[in-house]
Amino acid sequence: LFQDLKSLPPSGQDTPLLARRRELLVERLLANVQAVSEQAHEHEHDFTRRRDEGETRLMAYAMAAPAVLAMLLGVIGWQLSQRVMRPRASRRGAMVVVAGGDLAVRNGSTARDEIGELSRQFDRMTAQLGTSTDALRASEAMLRLIADNLPAMVGYWDKEQRNRFANADYRRWFGKSATYHLAHLPT
Repeated sequence: LFQDLKSLPPSGQDTPLLARRRELLVERLLANVQAVSEQAHEHEHDFTRRRDEGETRLMAYAMAAPAVLAMLLGVIGWQLSQRVMRPRASRRGAMVVVAGGDLAVRNGSTARDEIGELSRQFDRMTAQLGTSTDALRASEAMLRLIADNLPAMVGYWDKEQRNRFANADYRRWFGKSATYHLAHLPT
């Protein structure tokens, strides 16, 4: 259109038909410029709308991400407490009871993981210790019975010179209990 307008003779030599043609070309050129301007405005408006929607989505993701992360950490913490900390506390309590001399305590874990296996091994160990302790006590009782019936004084002292064992004749002769320090022996 612009080229057509430039190809017309200068405006001073216009005939009515040529003037009308010039007017129509200018009107069409203005209409096309207006249409291009409106299209550019629509594209700019559409771009702005899409950019705003993207920013809104990004803000929603940015705000949701910490919440999701906090929930995930909460679930991990709960799982940790259920699978590790609670059984650990249970085993610790059982160990304290066993250290106090009660070998009948059991964890009784049914978990099919390393911690459950550790608990079952602990239970087997305390059961074996209980059996061994019972056998040791029976053996000690038998030894005391044999030593108490010997016609001699029998005693045992450790490196710190504490009497750790004395048969009945020894205790009667010195009037002492089974455990005392050698410095207290009569001369």
